[in-house]
Amino acid sequence: MDARKKAGAKGQSQVVTNSLFVLFSVVLIIIVASSMNKVENDLQNFTGNMQAGDICSIIKNAAEKIYAPVGSNVSMNATEEMGYSVIDLPQKLGNDYYSILFTGNSVEITAKDISRTCEIGINATLSGLSRGGRTKIKWLYGNGTNAISIENA
Repeated sequence: MDARKKAGAKGQSQVVTNSLFVLFSVVLIIIVASSMNKVENDLQNFTGNMQAGDICSIIKNAAEKIYAPVGSNVSMNATEEMGYSVIDLPQKLGNDYYSILFTGNSVEITAKDISRTCEIGINATLSGLSRGGRTKIKWLYGNGTNAISIENA
């Protein structure tokens, strides 16, 4: 009888041991999966912020390339396009679609978890919106005012 009790207890011990092993394995898998997800999100945000800075530089260079202020002695009654530049920007920022908004004297780049504002440094009114991809930046002049606009090409 003692041999059966020992064998039965030993069998229960095996079941408990295996159950605990499976439980700890599942907990470990959950911890590893959530850690990998966090690392992936952090990497996408880091990459997205770096790309946003690059996009700001590309837009600033394109605007400076086409902009040449007109002297005050030139008068035009209608607003005319004085020059433009077409640039190819990425479709996504990080892993999300984004938008570029010209407001006042700054450029706002926004995506799901990314928001970046940069100054162009041009004495002109900025306006327009682009969603990345092929983008047209125009210099407009009329009635003594300079404007830079952005739109999808």
